[in-house]
Amino acid sequence: MAIAALPADSKLSAISLDAGLLAPSFSPEVNSYSVRVGSDADFVAFTPVARESSAKVTVDGESVLSGNQSQRIPLGAGHTIVEIAVSVENVSSIYTVDVFRPSDLDVEFQSVADQPLEVSSYETAGTGVSFSLNFAPPVGTNLMVINQTGLGFFSGPFNNLAQGQSVDLVHQGKNYRFVANYYGGSGNDLVLEWANRSIASWGHNSVRQLGAGISGNQYVPVMIPRTGFLEGKCPVSVGIGAEYGMALCADGSVAHWGNHSGSVVPARMGDGSPMKRVVAISAANSQSMMLCEDGTTLVGHGGFYSVSPTTRGVLEGKTVVAISKGGFHMLALCSDGTIAGWGQNGSGQLGNGRTSQNAVTTPVAVVTQGALAGKSVVSVTTGISHSMALCSDGTLVSWGANNHGQLGNGSTTFSSVPVNISGMGVLAGKRVVGLSQGAEHFSVVICSDGSVVTWGRYPDGQLGRLDYASSNKPGQVASDGVLLGKRVVSIASGFMHNVAVCSDGTVATWGSNNMGQLGNNSKIRSNVPVEVYGNGELYGKKALSAAAGTHTHVILAEPDSGYAAWASGHQGVSDKRQFSDPDQDGIPNLIEYVLGGSPGSSSTAILPVMSGERDFLFDFTRLASSSEDVSQYFQYSVNMVEWHDVEISPVTDSRVTLGAADGQGRQAVRVTVPKVPGEKMFGRLKVRQP
Repeated sequence: MAIAALPADSKLSAISLDAGLLAPSFSPEVNSYSVRVGSDADFVAFTPVARESSAKVTVDGESVLSGNQSQRIPLGAGHTIVEIAVSVENVSSIYTVDVFRPSDLDVEFQSVADQPLEVSSYETAGTGVSFSLNFAPPVGTNLMVINQTGLGFFSGPFNNLAQGQSVDLVHQGKNYRFVANYYGGSGNDLVLEWANRSIASWGHNSVRQLGAGISGNQYVPVMIPRTGFLEGKCPVSVGIGAEYGMALCADGSVAHWGNHSGSVVPARMGDGSPMKRVVAISAANSQSMMLCEDGTTLVGHGGFYSVSPTTRGVLEGKTVVAISKGGFHMLALCSDGTIAGWGQNGSGQLGNGRTSQNAVTTPVAVVTQGALAGKSVVSVTTGISHSMALCSDGTLVSWGANNHGQLGNGSTTFSSVPVNISGMGVLAGKRVVGLSQGAEHFSVVICSDGSVVTWGRYPDGQLGRLDYASSNKPGQVASDGVLLGKRVVSIASGFMHNVAVCSDGTVATWGSNNMGQLGNNSKIRSNVPVEVYGNGELYGKKALSAAAGTHTHVILAEPDSGYAAWASGHQGVSDKRQFSDPDQDGIPNLIEYVLGGSPGSSSTAILPVMSGERDFLFDFTRLASSSEDVSQYFQYSVNMVEWHDVEISPVTDSRVTLGAADGQGRQAVRVTVPKVPGEKMFGRLKVRQP
C-alpha cells in the first residue's frame, strides 16, 4: 500500500493585532485586509498564528515565531501596507494588511487657485480640519479643500466640520464667511463655498415661476427674496421645470417656487415622512429628481416627492453619485462609472440597446460594450429624448433621438446604444469638461479652453453659431462679440436658449427670446451670444451657475461690504452703477451711498449744509463704513475755478471733525475752514472709489 505525503500548508489560522479590527474578518483563504486605527496610534504590532508549527513567518520583513507578537511597526498618516509572509518547505503565502491611520488636515489658502489636496478618495471620518486664509478673496471665491478624482462620496464629514456648516476665515482683520460643502466641485469634492448668495431670475413668468413674487414675463433679471424659507440659506445649485424653479441649499434642504404660488416653500415627502438630506437636484418638464445623502433617488411634482424607482433593477448594490432628469427619462451615474436609466425609451434614450413604446419603470443599464467598452463615465446629461455622457479618459458619447442631428455624429439616425463623438467637428484636439442638453433637440459642451461647442436643432438660434449647414456636427459658439476674451465655466440649456456663466462672473445668453429668456431687455432672439443686462440686479455680483427652461435662474455671489453691497440691498433699481442717477434727484449713486440715501427715491434731504460767519462750516452725515472703500474730500473755492482739497477719509486733516457712529452706522462730519475776508466761499463734496 502506498502512502502519499500531505502537501505543505503555508496558511495562517489567525491574525490578531494590538489596534483596530481586520476587515473582513480573518479567513485563511483571504489574503487582503484593511484595518483602521485611531489618529493617536503611532505603532501597530501583529500576532500571526501558522497552521504548521514548522512554518517560517515574517511580518514586514522581520521574522516572528508563530503565536508571538511581531515588532512594533511605525505608522505615518494615511495608509501603511504591511506584508505577512508564511513559508513551509517550497510553499509560501503572503497576506497584506492596509493599515489606515487618519490624521487632522491643516489647510492654508494662499490664492484663489490653491488646491490643497487632490486624491482619488479621502477618508475624513475620525479626523479634524483647520483652515487659514492668507489672501483677500474676491467676491464669489470658492475654496477647494479636497478634490476627489474618483467618483465616490466622502466616507463621512470631518469631526469638526458638518455639511452646510458656516466657516469664518479672517485675513488682515476682515472676516470672510464660507459654507462647507462635501458635494461641491464635480459633485464629490470638499469646497468652502462663498456663503452670501442670492438667486436672480428672468424670462417666462405666467405662473410666477421666477419666484420673485411678481407677475408677468421679465426681460431683465429680478431677485428672489431671501426671506421665509430661503432666509439664511446658501443655494449651491438651481433647477427649472416647465412651470417652477427649485434650489438645493448647502444644508441639504430644497426650496420650490412657481406653479401659481407667490411664495418659496420647502420640498416635502408626499407621504408626510421627514424629508431626506439632498445632495443633487435635476429638473425638466413637470417633474424633478433629487439624489439623497443615503443614496436614494426621489421624483416629484409640485414640491412633493416619493422614492423612485420603487424597484432598483440594475441599481441594486450600487451607489448613485449623480443624476440627470430628461424630458421623459432619467439617468443615474453610479460610483463604478456605469449608468442606469428608466422612463420613456421610444427613441432609445435609455441607451440599453432597445426601444420601447411603454415607460420602463425598473432601471436598466446603459450598454457598456462598443463606445463605452472599458470606459468609466464621470458625467451625464439628458435632453428631451437624447442623452450624453463624458468618460474619465475624455471620451464623449451620446445616444437616443437624432432627427435634428443632436447626437453630433454627423447623421440623423437615432441610436439606442452610445456612439462615440469624441473629436467630431471642432471637438478635434479639444478636451470636454462640461455637458448640457436642450429640450428642443440640441446639445452643448464646454471645453477646457473655455470655449462652447454646440450641435443639433438651430431655428431659434440656440446653437449660437452661424454655420448651420453642418449643425449635425459639433461647431463652436461665436466667441468674438460678448464672449471675446472670456472663459465659460458653466452652461445651462433651456427649451430653446442657452445660458453661459463666465469666469469673471458675467452671463451670456443666446437663442429664443420671445418671453425675455435672454435677459437683455428685449424680445428679439439672437443667433450669437448677448450679454445679460448687468447694470441692475446683477451689478457688483458674480454669477456662479445657472439653470434654464423657458425662464432662467442664476446663483449669484453677493458682496459682503462696500458700495456693491449697499447697491445690492436696494432691489428694483434699474441702474446701480456708481455715477448713475436712476431716481433723477441730481445725486449720483456713489454720493447717495456715502450720505446714506436711496438710489430708488429722491434723497435731497441728505445733502451737506454750509453755514458760519467767521468760519466756513460744511456739515453732513455719512455712513461711517463708506470710508473703507470710498475716498472723500471737501473742496472749497472763492471763484469756482481753483479748488482746494480737505481730505475727509481717511482723516489726515485737523480741519475735519468726526462724530461717533450711531446704532445705524451713521456719523456726523464737520469741515471747518477759515473764511477769506471779502470773498464768497463755495464748497462741495468729492467722492471717488479706487
